[in-house]
Parts: sequence; structure tokens; C-alpha cells
Amino acid sequence: MKYRPIMTRLSITLCYLLIAACGGGGGGGSSPPSIPNRAPVITDPGTLSVREGVTDVVSLSGTDADGNSLSFSILSGDDQSLFRITSSGVLSFASVPDFESPGDADIDNTYLLTVQVTDGSLNDSQFLTVSVTDAFQGRVVDAPITGALVFIDLNSNNQNDTDEPSGVTDGNGYFNVATFTSPEGGSARVISQGGTDAKTGTALPELALVSDVPADVTQLASVTPLTMLLSFASTPEIKAQVLVALGIGGTPEELLTSDEWSKAEAGDENAKANQRVNQQVGLILQTVSTLTNDGDETTDVSLALVESLAKKILAIVQAQGSIDFTLTSTIQTILSEVAQDVTPTIVIETSALSAVAASIATINTLVSDTALDPLSVTALEIVDAAQNSLQTSVANVLSSDISVVSFTDNTSASKLFVNVEIAVDAPDNDSDGIADVLDADDDNDQVRDSIDAFPLDSTESIDTDGDGTGNNADTDDDGDGVADTRDLAPLDALLTPPTAKMTSDLTTGNAPLRVFFSANTSLAGNLDDSSDVITGIVWASGDGVSGNGANFDRIYLSAGDYTVSAVVTNSDGYSHTANQIISVTELEGTLTLSGTITIPSNYFADSDVNDADSIPTANGDCASAQIIPRTSVVSGYANQPGAGDPGTSKVSGDVYDVYKINANGGEVINLTSGDTSSGDLDLALGDSSCSEIDSSIGDSTLYESLTIASAGVYYIEVSAWSGASTYLLEIGSRQTLASHGWNASAELVEEQLLVLESQRSSSSSISNARQSLGVNTASSMTVPDYKGPVLYTFNSSDSTTQALSPSASSLTSSTTKSFSPEVGLHPPSSSALKKKLDTLRMAKKMRSLKQFEHVEPNFIHKAFSVPNDPLYINQKWHYEQINMPKAWDRSTGAGTVKVAVIDTGVMMNHPDLQGQLTTDGYDFIRGADNSGDGDGPDSDPSDPGDGRDNILCPDSPDLISSFHGTHVAGTVGAPGNNSKGVTGVNWNVDIMPIRVLGCLWGDDRDIIDAILYAAGLPNSQNVFPDSPADIINLSLGGPGSSIFTEQAVNAAREAGVIVIAAAGNEALEGNPISYPASYTGVVSVGATNPDGNRAGYSQYNDQVDVAAPGGYGFSDPNATNSGRVFSTWAKINSDGSISSSHTHMNGTSMAAPHVAGVASLMKGLYPALSPTDFDAALILGFSTIDYGTSGKDRHFGYGLIDADKALQTAEALSSGIDADFPPLLLLSNYSSDLGLIGTQIAIQAINAGGGSLTISQVLKSASNISIVAPVTTDGLGDYVITIDRTGLAEGVYQGSVEFISDVGIRTLVINYEELTSGSSETNAGKLYTLLYNIETGTVEKQVSSVVSSGGYTFSISDVNAGVYALITGSDLDNDLTICGAGEACAVWPSMEDPDYILANQSLAELTLNARFQSQIQGELSSSGAASGSKSTKVPYDRCGGKGTLKITDKVTIDSCFKRVLKKNTYIQ
Repeated sequence: MKYRPIMTRLSITLCYLLIAACGGGGGGGSSPPSIPNRAPVITDPGTLSVREGVTDVVSLSGTDADGNSLSFSILSGDDQSLFRITSSGVLSFASVPDFESPGDADIDNTYLLTVQVTDGSLNDSQFLTVSVTDAFQGRVVDAPITGALVFIDLNSNNQNDTDEPSGVTDGNGYFNVATFTSPEGGSARVISQGGTDAKTGTALPELALVSDVPADVTQLASVTPLTMLLSFASTPEIKAQVLVALGIGGTPEELLTSDEWSKAEAGDENAKANQRVNQQVGLILQTVSTLTNDGDETTDVSLALVESLAKKILAIVQAQGSIDFTLTSTIQTILSEVAQDVTPTIVIETSALSAVAASIATINTLVSDTALDPLSVTALEIVDAAQNSLQTSVANVLSSDISVVSFTDNTSASKLFVNVEIAVDAPDNDSDGIADVLDADDDNDQVRDSIDAFPLDSTESIDTDGDGTGNNADTDDDGDGVADTRDLAPLDALLTPPTAKMTSDLTTGNAPLRVFFSANTSLAGNLDDSSDVITGIVWASGDGVSGNGANFDRIYLSAGDYTVSAVVTNSDGYSHTANQIISVTELEGTLTLSGTITIPSNYFADSDVNDADSIPTANGDCASAQIIPRTSVVSGYANQPGAGDPGTSKVSGDVYDVYKINANGGEVINLTSGDTSSGDLDLALGDSSCSEIDSSIGDSTLYESLTIASAGVYYIEVSAWSGASTYLLEIGSRQTLASHGWNASAELVEEQLLVLESQRSSSSSISNARQSLGVNTASSMTVPDYKGPVLYTFNSSDSTTQALSPSASSLTSSTTKSFSPEVGLHPPSSSALKKKLDTLRMAKKMRSLKQFEHVEPNFIHKAFSVPNDPLYINQKWHYEQINMPKAWDRSTGAGTVKVAVIDTGVMMNHPDLQGQLTTDGYDFIRGADNSGDGDGPDSDPSDPGDGRDNILCPDSPDLISSFHGTHVAGTVGAPGNNSKGVTGVNWNVDIMPIRVLGCLWGDDRDIIDAILYAAGLPNSQNVFPDSPADIINLSLGGPGSSIFTEQAVNAAREAGVIVIAAAGNEALEGNPISYPASYTGVVSVGATNPDGNRAGYSQYNDQVDVAAPGGYGFSDPNATNSGRVFSTWAKINSDGSISSSHTHMNGTSMAAPHVAGVASLMKGLYPALSPTDFDAALILGFSTIDYGTSGKDRHFGYGLIDADKALQTAEALSSGIDADFPPLLLLSNYSSDLGLIGTQIAIQAINAGGGSLTISQVLKSASNISIVAPVTTDGLGDYVITIDRTGLAEGVYQGSVEFISDVGIRTLVINYEELTSGSSETNAGKLYTLLYNIETGTVEKQVSSVVSSGGYTFSISDVNAGVYALITGSDLDNDLTICGAGEACAVWPSMEDPDYILANQSLAELTLNARFQSQIQGELSSSGAASGSKSTKVPYDRCGGKGTLKITDKVTIDSCFKRVLKKNTYIQ
């Protein structure tokens, strides 16, 4: 605590002792007594209070009874060091007090001290308390203005009201007023009036300045001409615009709270620049004040003048974006309009106003000079002259006391600045007697320095582009890159002509000369103006042809000099032209074109074709079979005797072509016919003993396909059923092209056919046809609105159908092929296979008759599951594998979705399915021997059992009934959390049980009806459900493809039903394509085991869409019963009754209902879910976890179903929420077949998901594999993998490369082969190379080539100069046209982008890359052949001679031929 004395005054009392002297006798007297000195007394000053920012505290006084002189001093106190006192008693702070930063000992703005006064011997003291109060502070500056009245205008009336804080500026222009509160919703201003310029001493009684109150009132407020302008700007944006226009940095608030004069004194260049602007605006303000002075002292227009001036300047800034206070015109406009606004009664002559404005412009030019320090003596003397001499002259010319001429003379630099002190040797550039510092035009070029880009150079005053070179000397004034001589707007860089630039690859050469021109390097205009763009380029070839675009090419057919021009036009509407001369000479003599023809290493040609110029080698039986690699493409031809064009096999026929391969197993064989309208080709496969084991015998189909089940030696047969056709035989493909399923592996009902009778044939005609074939209808029932197939039967042992037997000898006269040990493959050893082929061929024969619109076998479909002993109940693995527990947190079912389970039926009273099964199920099984319930179709979908434990199924292949449909239904929708048995995927779903699988099988006829019924569509039973299903689950299938079943699927899908089917369980039995899973529009589901791998039995192909848990197969190495799918089941007791149970099963049949259940949950969350939506979720990875090869692969499709992810997607579809997805490693290729000679593979590894991933290892399976990895931190990028074939023995090889990342492993499989001895040479057959003259439209030259060491050469001599197309191809069918379907073809330089050959010199290294063609498009008219040569080959042309690309006025190139060649598909 501070010490406070108890007594405020110490009095010293002196007692005087009076000594009286007494005299006796003698008349002595006494002198008066002397008065002792008395102490002085300090007058109590009372309460002392000082506003912050003020140093003076009080002037103390004291009294002294003796009249002695007094002297004051500070005696003591806690804060005594903070004060100063004069001997006369003036007490002040040693430094300016700051309320926000108290300096007293207690830091409470209360300062304590004791002062004393003395008369030299005696003293008096006084304890003082000084309080510092908060204050609003600021500074008024034009230069600092002293003695100005400053007040806070709280009510915006421009008057200093008694309740408004006010004060007077000190000697440095600072003011200090009481704090205040700005009115709510109002805007207080700081107003300064009058005062004296502290630097020039000039009194400025009419000066008024205004500023805003700072947002932070504790900050110093700067009141200047600049803040005056900002104060009247209505928005923050306009305030900011003003600063930009005046070239001032910072924000308006920063300028308002900055002491710019002090900063300038400290050398701050930005503050000096601001002061120059203050001086210019201040001069205009003072001058307009003089102009509006009407002599009436009672009228104060200063504040009105300030507002008018500020608003006028702001208007100019907003309109023009800038303002120059050194321009006479600008100043005159301001003066005139402000004077008229403030004092409209005062009339100012225009000449006088113009002269005044010019004088101000001159002075402002001087003070704006950056070389002049605005605080220097010279600058201040210039301002002094402006404040005094100039204003006097302005007042005099306004009152007409002097003329305009006299005013101009009086305000000239020599007179106005006569008192300005400058150095004797100050520069005077123009030697006009006025030093440059006072000269507004230093070079005397009549251009004021402030706007003169070269103020010291009388020859230049403008530099438009600011490049330092004046416009008089500059050849490009606006700096837009275009010389003034061709620039139509030489002073506007935003209006610039383009600069045309032309390049060409040639300038001279022999005709025909093709020249490529480019104007790509042309400039659009000003390179710094992004709005300049080239809008057009027009070319002129010099020979009458024009073109458009950045590039142009021209073929010059004759000698001469051609001037080529390119006219470039830009967005400004300007143009520029570039020219170039092309000199063309004539070729002397003829030339030769030669080169090579390449074919892929896996190309081979049938050794006996119809080409009359070829030398055939028979390959019609196994003894003469051509040996080819396991990955091959063969171009061939087959025909019946007498069929096809004249040639080597026309008469005798080429019915069979046989090929021999050494297979790995799994190879797909595809046969593509060249022309199905002229020939019907079939495909067969024989074992190592040449016995037929499989056939694909579609009816005039484009494709036939077979799959080799296991490794070994096989024979492949292509046979002509009828007519003649070329073909392509592709071996080793990964995808089957044929979809008809008419092959020996298909399961079908023998001697049964599904027939759609022709509506155009009479019933008698159809009956006669049936009789002639020995076929009959199975039922005579007619169903309204049913338009499906009718079931036909026949007996192959009937004499009427003997033409189907293997003994028939002619393919042209029967429906069966001829088998002999010498021709084609040997007959099948199995009588069952023969009977099956009879059924297929009967269907094929009936298809050829007009009475039958469509005929196909009645294919068999079976359940894809294997029942097992129910010993251990455990569903955990297969639900957790697909994230079901997390998904159930989102939904356990909406109760509004119906799933149709088309299967064996369902145990309707199973306790675990109560409340889930609908009452509109149906049984569609028709055959009594297959039904198992003793009747035909009815409304009871109960499963009676399909094993021999059901006494009505004595011929069943299974001892124990599967109750397959019950198991499937439980996976789809057994209720959860009910303390009963098991749980399904969807706990609250409607299951519609439909029965199609009986004791033996289910056939297409019943399945078609079931699909249509489930979708609520017309069917052959004429029955309909209460409501259609949303989802159909088909856990059944077989290799047979039925167009009728596919049509039923398509109809259901169009009705909005999502169709889901099991992919099949026969991966280990040849891996055939299974239907209905492989139909377009069906979601094909493969199976996984608990290890997350594809289950061994699960069929894999390109039709698999998704995988789901199916369980271990019995052959899987880790197989356990608990590793299969556990669900509801039933069993037949010894008394024939059926009781409920549960068991484990495995198969794709168990996988499919997992997906159906997830789809039903999605449908519940998003009722609008369509089949297309569900497909998209799979394709985009929104409902799957990527398994196996990244992206879609043959084993897992788009990945493993992920229930939680799927339901997130359904929620997103419903609400529009986006979801993030994890990183996903993807390879550009996952399988590469290098064939016989390939050694190198280039692949790319990328992250196809979100986030990031890193490849940590790349492992190879064999030492002859080498890897070059990209140099990246994450291992992603391009890899080059090389196979070293050195020392490889003959055989088939497979290697692999594993890419191991932190998000999974991806594997590249590499297949390659070394040929066995006696194999065919890489070959595309005999090739004919044609030189097609573009000008005449004819084949001018032709040569033929045969293969040598896997390649071809050609040489065409005596060629005249000209424009040609170079085409090569084979002619297997001898129709005198090359490049047909199934034949080789090449066009120079490539099939993808054919081009001309400009023959103006010999060419020796031409290359043609031949490829086999897979389809026919048409042929060129025979008139296109060279005259006099009937055997000349011509290329297929796709447009019949149309020409569109102009060469000369009379010659066009057949560009349509080019265009369609680009569309051709061919096997690489």
C-alpha cells in the first residue's frame, strides 16, 4: 500500500519570547519588537483529474505572509518520478499518460505524490492525488493543425452541441476529448474546424475536416483530407475502391487509425506518399473554400463544402476507377460543381475557373513528385505559397480585382514561389529559369510532369505499354506483340490482331506430293490477354482447295509452284495472313513399292481352303489333323460338295477340318462363321483317341463354343452342316461367344422339344409337318393370352425319324452328320450322347421348316447344392463374411418386400419360417414321374421331398431328399431374434415359394411359367399371384440356354423384378456356362468358402457378377461341415411324415439367397430400387468388397457382397448422402498369353479407390521371369515383365507375378508355349497385295505372297507416280474378294487409321499388319478389278463406290471404305 500521511498539513508553531528592558532613571526609551519569518502556505488545488494524452495537470499556487518569493518542488510519493514541476508550480506528467496502460504503482490510473513550497527557509507541503481518465484521442493533419476545434458529432447535425465531447488541438495537432458512446444505429463523426497550419503558420479559419470514428475507439483517430473522402464513402467496398484509385495501400480502418505524419517524419515512404495525396486534396479543399467565400461571416458553409467535395471526388472514382489531382480538367470539374452546389448564387467566370484549376494542377504536380519529400522545407514552402499567395490571387480574380491574365502571371512559378528557398545550382532541365523542383513541366514539352512518362525528355511524353521506350520511338506502342504498322488499335493492348504462323513438313518434292501444314504456333493476339483466342483459321491450298482448322494437308498431283495461305482470325475480329510457296516437280520413270506383311504369332490358316491359287493339304480327319498351339486363331473354310464359289473344294467339298492341340484344361474354343446366310458350321471336340466327346451344333448361329475340361491331347473339328462359309477358330479364349447351349454337355429331356408354332402356317400344314417328322404335341390344352412354346415329343427309334441316326450318309440329305474313321471325328462311344445329339439335330431340322417359328430342346436345370448331415449348427462365418451384423444395425427388413424362391418348394409349416411365407405360392411341375406329390400343377408349393425317401420319387438319383428350397428360403428370410433355430438375412420379408424342381429335375417349360408367375405376367397355367415379387431367387441351373427362358427373364426384369441366380457348381466338371445365371439381366452369384477364396466347385466365367458365401466343397483341403452354410431344412421320417430341422449345405445355391436377402433389405430401405440400380451398385463397388483380381473378374465378378456397404448405398439412394470408399489396388491386366514367341508384358498398377496404398513386394513364380518396376514411393505405376525363353523344352507353361500391397494382393498370370514337333507354321494363308489407284478407282497392280518364317514380303514394280491405297488380304472362299469375314486383311499404314500412299519415289520398307476379319460388310463391284484379269482380287468395299474426300475437281477418295474399315473388328 502507498503511505498516506495522517496530517495533510504540518504546521510549525514558533513561540516568541518577549524580553522587556526596564530603565531607571535617566529618561531612556525601548525600540519596537522584530516580527519573525512566517512559513508559506500551498493553496489546496482540490480534486485533480486529467484525460489521458494530456501532460499538464495543474498550476499550483501558494501564499506567503511575508511576501517572500516561493519555489515549488516534488517532495515524495509513490509516483513522484512520473511527474515534473516548475519552480512556479506548474505540475505535469513527465510523459503522456495512457489510460489503457497505467504507469502508476498500483496500475489503477490513480497517481500519488507530495509537493512542497519553500520561501528559502521555511516550507509547506501538500499531498496530491491525480486521476487519469479515459479519453478519445486523435490528430488533425493537413500538415499538423493546431488550435482547431474538434468535436464528436453524435447526432449528425454538423454542429458542436453542448452534450458532445469537444476539445482543441495542441501544437502538434493532437486532440483529446472525453469518451463517448456512439448512438445506436447512427454513425458518429469526428469534425475539425479552423486552426492554424503548424508548419507554415498559416491560419485556416475556413478549414473543415471530417473522419469516421474508429471501430476501436482506443485507437488514435486520424483526421485528414484522405479520411474525409473515406468518411463519405457509403460502403466498405467503395472505401476500399478509393484507396486503390489513389494508389494507397492498406485498409480504410488502418489509414483511419494511423499517425501518418509521424510515420513520414520517421522516413516511412508509404506515409510520405499518403501525405502527398493529403496535400493535393487539401489544396483543392482550401481553394474551393476561397471560391465559395461570399464575405458573409455569419454563413458557415465549410462542412457543406467538405461533403460536396468528397462526394464529387467519390463519384469520379466510382465512374472512372481512378482520379488524377494533377489534371486541370479534373480539378476544374470539381471546383465548378462543388461551388455550384454549395453557393449557387456565386457566378464564376469559366476562364477564371480554368486558370485557377491550372494553377492548382501545377502545384499538385510539384507536391506529387516522388522526388520531393512532402515534409521538406521546400515542400512546406510550396504549400505555404498555395495557402497564402495563391488563395489571395484566387480571391482577387474571383472578385475581378485582377484579370485572368494577371492571375496567371501572379501564379506563375517564378512569382508564386519567389520565397521558396532552393539551392543556387538546383537542376533546371529545360533552362527556363525555373528549377525543376518548382517547374511543373521540366522538359518544356507542354505536358505536365505528373502525366509525362518522360518528364526530362522533350521528345517523348507517352509510354503506353510502360516498357521504358516512348511511343515516338517504340514500334509497338501498346506492347501487345504486334507492330504498330499492322495494329489497327496501336494504343490498345486489349485490341490486338493475331499473328499467323505457318509450318509445313515439306516445301519441295515430286508429284504427287502430300504436304502437312500447321498454324498451331499462331498467336491469338496479346499473349498477356487471356481473352484473346483464335476463332478461325482458313486455308487456301494454292490450287483451288480451301480448308479450316489449325491443321491442313494437301496432295499436289501435278508439277508447279503453289502459294498456300492461312488466314487467322481472332476474338477481336482482326485477321492476319501467313503464306508459303510449295514447289512440286514431275517424277521421271516408274517406281517400286515393297515391304513386309506381319501377322500375330498365334495366327494359323486352314491348310485346305477354296482359294484356286492355293495348294491344299487335307486335314479332314485325325490322322491328317493340323497341329496348332493351345492359344491359336485359325482362319479357315468349309463347304458341302457343290456349295460355295468355284475353287479347289467346290466339287468335292471340304466338309471337315480337324486340328490337334495339347491343352492345359479350361481353354474355351470359339468358332465364328464368316457368313451364316450361306453356310451352317458346327464345332466338335474329340478326345486323344479321336472319339467325339462334345459338340456345339447351333442352327446357323454366328458362334459355336466348347470348353476343354482338363489337360490332355484333343482334336477339334469344324464341319459344314450345310452350304459354305469361311470361319475363324479361336482356341484359348477366356470367354465363350456362343450362348445357345446346344452342345453335348447340356442336360436336356431327350426326345422332347419346345416349339413355337408359326402363326402364318395353317393348322393342317403344321400337322402335316409334324407327321412327316414323326413328332407329336404333348398337350392339346389352349390357354388364353399365353404365347409361349408348346411341348413336342418324338421317338428316335421310329422309322420316320431314322434320318437322325448316325447311319445317315449325307449332311445335305439328313439331319445328322456322317461319321467314318477317315472323315472328321469318330462317333461318340456313348449311346446316350448319340441320343442327345439326335434331339438337338431334330430341333435343328425343324427350325428349317416354315411351320415352326422357333424350336429348341427342353433343357434340364437342377439345384446347385449338396445336402449334408446336420451335426453342427454355426451360421457365424457366412454372415460375418458379408458384414451382416453391421448391416442389421441399419435394417432387419421393412416387411414390404417379396422374394420369390423358385426351387423345390418349401416346408410350409417349418417353425423357423412362420410368418414369412406367403399364401400365393404355386407348384408348376407337370410330369407325374417327376412331381413327387402325385399330381400336376396346383397352388400347393409344399416340398414333398425329392429323394428316394419319398415313395413317389423311386427314380431319384438321391437317397435322401434335399429340401433344397427350404434351406434357400431360410437363408433369405428366417426371422431373427425369435429364439428359434436360425436367422436369415432379412428378418422381416415375404417369401413366395414356387416349386419347379421335382424328383429328377426342373425343365425350361416349368421354369418359364414360374418366372412369369412371380412377376405377375401371363403364363401357360393362366394363374397369377396376389402381388408380384420384387426379387426372384433361382438357385438352380444347367448348361442349356433357352431363348424362351431368357425372354421370360427379360419380361420379369422389365416389370421391375431383380432376378438372382446361382452361377453353378461344375467348375471341376468342365466349368460350363450355366443358365439362367448367364442370361443378360440376371445377377449371377458365385460361391466363396470360409477362407474367402472361390469355392472349388463354383463355376467361373465372364458372366459371374458377384460372390457370396457358399461353403467348402467336399474336395476343398480345409473342408469341414461347419464351413458350409447352415439354414432351415426338413427330413422325411420312417413313417413318411416330414419334420422340421436344420442342416449345413454348400453350393452356389446357398450363395444366391445371401444376395437375394441383401437385395431385399436394400429394397426395403429404398423402395424405388430397380434392377438397373442394383446392377450399378455392383458395378461401381457400392455393394461389394473387391475380391480376387481388381475390378470385375471371372471368379468373383465385381466382388464379395457386402451387406453393410449395400445398405449404406440404399440409404444414400434414399437421402442423397455420398459415401467414401477404401483404397483399391487394380492392375491393367490380370492374364497375358504370350503364345509361341512373345516375351514381354507391360502392365500398370493403380489405386482405383480412395485414400492411398503402397505396393510393398512384387514376387515372381519362376527364375526366368524378370521385372522392371516404376521408380515411385508407393510402387504404383508402369511395370515391364519379361519372360526368358532360353532353354525351354517343348510344352505349355504358366507363370505368375504377385503384387503385394497393404490392401491386398493382385496376381498377373502369364501363359506361354513352346510348340511340339510337326506343328503348323504361323500362317494367314496366301495373301494378295493390291495397289488401289485412288484417282481411277481401280486395282492397278496385284502381287501374291506366301508365308515364310512366319511372315510375308511383297514387291510391286513398274508403278506410275500417283495416289494409292495399299491393301492386302486372303481369299479363302475364292470369291475374288479379299478381306472378307474370316479372312486376313491389312490396309496401309493400319486398319485403325488407313491412309494414302503417295507414290512419288520408290518405297522399300512399307509394313502391313494383317489381322483376321470377324464379320462381312459388303464387297466392291467387279468393275473395280483391273481389266483383262478375271482372277484379280479386289478389296471388300463398304459403300459401293461412294467418294467423299476431294483430291481434285474430278477425283475423290473412297473415304467410306476407310471409315468402315475403322469399324471392323478383328482378333489380335
